[in-house]
Amino acid sequence: MSLKEFADALAESPASHAIVGQFWIVPTVQSIHIIAVAFVLTGSVVLAGRAYNLVGSDWTPQRWGRRLLPGMWVALVVLLATGTLLIVGEPPRELPNPFFQLKMAMLLVAVPLAIWLARRLRRSDGDAADGTTRALAAVLVLLWLAIISAARWIAYV
Repeated sequence: MSLKEFADALAESPASHAIVGQFWIVPTVQSIHIIAVAFVLTGSVVLAGRAYNLVGSDWTPQRWGRRLLPGMWVALVVLLATGTLLIVGEPPRELPNPFFQLKMAMLLVAVPLAIWLARRLRRSDGDAADGTTRALAAVLVLLWLAIISAARWIAYV
């Protein structure tokens, strides 16, 4: 079964019909998805800013990680749940789309990098982040921005 055939079959499922059959579900889920994206991106920017000593120097990178990472993990779970609902709601629009596929590929890189960053922050000592942690934080911010950009392009392809 091709990806297009799978998407078409999923679009005919009761779950897909239930999602698109109610006018309020897709915009509500999209709104929650966007808020969760904002939380992940904002947390990543703050962690990167602190790693480069641009913000929050009153707390150590480790303390910032303890403060922000739990909420970022919750936001990632929310993104998984809402993203799944959006895919089920409009599978032919999402699944075969090259920007959707690019977004998913980048997520497969971003999540392990976020886990690696979390581990590095948990083990960090002192007020300064080391070079690897700084580079990792910067790459992660750029990757989240690329994921957001790819997601926006899904609507136009």
